[in-house]
This record gives sequence, structure tokens and C-alpha cells, in this order.
Amino acid sequence: MNRRVKPDFLAVGHVTRDRVPRGFVWGGAVTYGALTALRLGLQPAVVTSASSDLDVNSAFVGIPAHVVPSDVTTTVHNQYRPKRRSQVLESAADPISFPDVPDEWRSAPTVLLCPVAGEIGTELVQGFSDSLVMASLHGWLRTWDGLAGGIGMARMFYRTSMPQPHRARTSKTRT
Repeated sequence: MNRRVKPDFLAVGHVTRDRVPRGFVWGGAVTYGALTALRLGLQPAVVTSASSDLDVNSAFVGIPAHVVPSDVTTTVHNQYRPKRRSQVLESAADPISFPDVPDEWRSAPTVLLCPVAGEIGTELVQGFSDSLVMASLHGWLRTWDGLAGGIGMARMFYRTSMPQPHRARTSKTRT
């Protein structure tokens, strides 16, 4: 990891190993967010959590990555059926907190928080007080059928505290 790089885009969240019929592929919104930023001409950096046996640099070629050590890497088993995909969370890496972010990266002008399995707490949002902070919410909105380790992923849902979709009202007026 090159901490001397001053990123203008910081992505924070779990890189995932997605199990698919042909083996494993890289996954996680942190992966796609950082790669998209790079292709748009930005200088991204990544903060993630994974096991030491995962070569994160092969996923983030040209992108500095700080890896919080974990016993496991977040692994999601994707099962494809006609018109449907189901997922099982096989393992979840350790959480990521603000002290895990290298000091040199805390002033990134744009930060994307992209949890996969609830690994980011709200204190991380407050730590980037001088940044534009964006979030990919799916990792906070998912529910799981138990604790990490071979558990099933439940369907997405709207929490009662989340804004509900708004439907425009139409009225017919007669003239």
C-alpha cells in the first residue's frame, strides 16, 4: 500500500470473494466503486478487511489498498436460477472503523461507504467531516438468517425508519 498517495476518492467496505458456478470472482461495492473511479480519471484508494491469503492487489491494480487484517474474507455464494438469484453469506471479515483509515487518506474530498454485511458503523460517517460522503446502502439494509458463517441471506426490506417510496398522485379535472 502506498500511503503517500493522496486519493481524491476513497472507497470503504468489504471486498468479497463471490462464489459463482465457474469458481470465484471479485465482488463488493468497494471493488466496483474504486475501479469505476479509476476509469473516470480519479485517484482512488480502498480501505477493506480481508484475510492475508487474499491478494487484494490483484483486484485493485493501480489502486492503493489498506487491508484491515481478518481471519476470513467476506465470501458470498451466488446461486442462479431462472429469473432469480439467491445468496448465502459464507463468511464475513472483521468490521472497519475510522481508526482503520490511514491518516493520509482521511482528507479525501469524496468518500464512498459501501458495506456488504453491516461492517461499517455510523462513526465512520462522522469521521469524514470535510468530505463529501456517499453511501451504497445495501449492506445496511440486508438482514441475515443468523451470525456470519454459513448463513442465508434474507430478502431486502424497507426498515420503518427508512423513507418509503413516494408515488405521485394524479387527479383528473374536468373542464
